[in-house]
Amino acid sequence: MNIRFQQFVCRWLGLLISAMAIFISSSTVMRDEARAQDNKCAALASQLKALESSRERLKKELQKPGDLPQLKELDAQIRAVQRELDKCAQPMCNGMRECTPAEKKIPPYLIADFTGPNGTKLHGYLYVPGVSTDAQLQTLTKKYPAMIWNHGSEQEPGDGKNLGKLFVDHGFIFFFPHRHGHGLSADAGPWIVDQERLAHNDLVSLELHEQANKDVMTAVNWLKSQAYVDPERIAMGGGSYGGIQTLLTADKDPGLRAYIPFTPGTQSWGNTPLRERLIKAVRNEKAPMFIIQNEGDYTIAPLTTLGTVLLEKGNPQKWKVKLYSSFGCNHEDAHAKFGGTCAGIAIWSPDGLPFLDQWMR
Repeated sequence: MNIRFQQFVCRWLGLLISAMAIFISSSTVMRDEARAQDNKCAALASQLKALESSRERLKKELQKPGDLPQLKELDAQIRAVQRELDKCAQPMCNGMRECTPAEKKIPPYLIADFTGPNGTKLHGYLYVPGVSTDAQLQTLTKKYPAMIWNHGSEQEPGDGKNLGKLFVDHGFIFFFPHRHGHGLSADAGPWIVDQERLAHNDLVSLELHEQANKDVMTAVNWLKSQAYVDPERIAMGGGSYGGIQTLLTADKDPGLRAYIPFTPGTQSWGNTPLRERLIKAVRNEKAPMFIIQNEGDYTIAPLTTLGTVLLEKGNPQKWKVKLYSSFGCNHEDAHAKFGGTCAGIAIWSPDGLPFLDQWMR
């Protein structure tokens, strides 16, 4: 073996050893980072469980209205931890992404209290352009257009912050009321999902939606009565169970200017009485409506069925439907996250906002 060849072999071995050392070091770092992430996620899961246990204890101990702020604070903590926990195992696919720094600049909200059916106390999140305190709200002289949004079936609907930013940035007031049994209004009555599970009856389920719509109608009337709201320029949207509520409200025609229901009744489409009720609502409603779904949802039957009824009215500018491409990694992402996440909003809002502007001028 000549000297040059020996030198070549030595250099090659040296490079190989260095590369192996770098690979081992990188692998160790990656394992450490993965372990740290796993530990973080486990800690978040434990923290969430503890907070939810504390919330249940507090709900049982509530004795007076003054205890409600404690419950609201726990709800806020639960939502914050849940958002972090959602990042642990959530891949990004089919249009999903994190919010941009600009999208994360959420406007402040106020907690609105209003009287529901039979004197119940209901609450919701209220976003008003340029307002962060009740004192500022009382000094407003301008009347704003408004969007009222109906949440889904989730027991903790959150604060609707991404939608709040969308509409406040567009010059709207955004009102996100919680129906009885949900979130801020959890103590105003039983949660609809618990009632449906207990009854296990399609007709009862429909009646529960009709009862929940009484909450929505009181929210509409409350919003109309506020001095800073233009009662002639209010629109309504909502997804899933909130889409059902949007259609039921449109059927009653309380004078709203436009409706944007997302995936209405998708997971309840096998409920024949409810399905027929929604078809009737779409057939009867008079205001402009834009029904939205995406292909990845559990079923697109609501859009194809209700959309056909809507389009039969004959004015494609006033009555619209749109089926977007699949969103997210699974049916639940497509169903629950398209309407209210930053990524989903960026997809549908270029169609939704002009639609509202056209009919709310």
